[in-house]
Amino acid sequence: MVTGAEEVAAYVLTNPKSVERAMKGVGKVVETGKKIEERLTGGLKVVTKLMEISCPQSTGVYQLMFRPKAGLINNTYHFKAGNILNATIFGVENFSKEPKAIKVDENGDAVIYLKELEQGALYSAKLTYSIENDDFLEDLVFTKRQLDTSNDEGVGKYWMTAGLKCPEVLSQQGFSRIDINNMNFSVDVNINNEINTAIPQGYKNQVELLSKLAGTRLGRGEWHQIQQELYRLKGEKYGDKELDLLSSMQELFLPNHFKRFVNVDGKFYYEDCRKGTNVYNLPVNIWPKFMTVISRTDLSLDSPVAQGALVYKKNEFVEEVKKKFK
Repeated sequence: MVTGAEEVAAYVLTNPKSVERAMKGVGKVVETGKKIEERLTGGLKVVTKLMEISCPQSTGVYQLMFRPKAGLINNTYHFKAGNILNATIFGVENFSKEPKAIKVDENGDAVIYLKELEQGALYSAKLTYSIENDDFLEDLVFTKRQLDTSNDEGVGKYWMTAGLKCPEVLSQQGFSRIDINNMNFSVDVNINNEINTAIPQGYKNQVELLSKLAGTRLGRGEWHQIQQELYRLKGEKYGDKELDLLSSMQELFLPNHFKRFVNVDGKFYYEDCRKGTNVYNLPVNIWPKFMTVISRTDLSLDSPVAQGALVYKKNEFVEEVKKKFK
């Protein structure tokens, strides 16, 4: 089996622009922190810098360890960033908070007062800001999901890989640590075959007739014909139970219910799931072709690749559907 690191390396090799895109992605997420760092260059000595990206919230945390320089301690620095959510400065050596040393206004701009800090002492500045580019993860991270066609035994297995495209390029930006936390990773789990297998054809016919009545314009003759057919079907096993069964079926696709039929392992963990598109071209929303299962993972310079698997227990799902029609 090919390792995740090999998959990422192969992607970068066959996509020469990936390095350029990775740089672009880094630029998007560190733009605010870079502006602040460049603005402060004359007033402090940067010891180390860290970056953390929180994916669901689309926020970045830019952290600087620094020492104020002698002779510049009375300087005040204004930053027209517009997207800073929170900022703190902490004295590392004496474990002290320095609330007077940095302020953020209602416009998302910041002011740093070096006069409130002791020259030469070690401080940590932590700035949390919003990342306003929705596609930055596509630039930074390689993702792959693949159905294992060799595996059956009543389950469907999807291999998942996520990896930083160019970790060496990221490390060259001077960061001692870059963390990407809680990154969403979605897999469309095909349930179409199980639905078709488990739901009786007679019931499908009844639902299709009902959907035609509900969602399309019909001539008088066609409407009368469908009504007669539905009346005839009342004597069948599922007659007069169509709507009750529809409601019962919908429960299977609720996140709290469907999650019983999936397991996530490796460096990924289960987060949520939601309905996909419909099986049939019917005017009403009935059965999805697939369920989108959302997992999450973390990446960093120390651990740039994550691999795992999503196991869909399709035989158990089929049995659960069949129970609805007994």
